[in-house]
Amino acid sequence: MPYSITYNGSQNAPNAAGNYSVVGTISADTVNSNWNSVSTTSSLTIYDPVSSWRQSTYGTSSNSGNASDTASPYGIGLNNLQAYTFGVDPTQPVTVPLLSISNSGSNALTLSFLARAAGPGPGYSGLTRYYNLEATTNLTNASWAPVSGYSNILGSNQIISLSTNASIGPKWFYRLKAWLK
Repeated sequence: MPYSITYNGSQNAPNAAGNYSVVGTISADTVNSNWNSVSTTSSLTIYDPVSSWRQSTYGTSSNSGNASDTASPYGIGLNNLQAYTFGVDPTQPVTVPLLSISNSGSNALTLSFLARAAGPGPGYSGLTRYYNLEATTNLTNASWAPVSGYSNILGSNQIISLSTNASIGPKWFYRLKAWLK
């Protein structure tokens, strides 16, 4: 029994974000005259969270110009994809560092960050933000590893802090990693 499926009139399945009209047709069976052609129409929505965020932030879903993933048009120190991932508005100055370091006295340092929830805004629907605090002792051949107890942290708008003694052992370098899933 021959059949066809089209997406906005094309037989090629779409992969770009957007809304598509889907038509499925089963053609009449030429051998068995008891069959008639049947067709049904539905819709398909492909959701691209970053495109939705771009649309909300820049007024376009296109990955180009100021809205490009790699652009940093407002000079906040993060490109757009990083700003999206960390939940930072790229059109506003960053007034609080993503990862803070402070002297806690007697060679003690405290690193802290706000583990932001993904939130309900455009581009974040159904997503959860996670964090790793990572460290290395060598920036030349950096092999970053999560700090024990500071990996896969679920962002729920809580402050995360790590206190460490700066006078023990080798020098340590830290970074903050975030991702959405």
